[in-house]
Amino acid sequence: MSVNAGLASLPPLPPLPPRSRTIAFTSGKGGVGKSNLALNTGLLLAQRGRRVVILDGDLGL
Repeated sequence: MSVNAGLASLPPLPPLPPRSRTIAFTSGKGGVGKSNLALNTGLLLAQRGRRVVILDGDLGL
């Protein structure tokens, strides 16, 4: 199944709320995929017509 075919089968998103929404991915351990998950979630939302801003604040300490 292609990505576009998978997107077409998803139900429509609800209407946008009157103000922005924040989604955060956190973990106390590095290397668990937070940045990858944030990127893929942002891509999916953008492909479905949402405006997306991704800020990765992981300092990698």
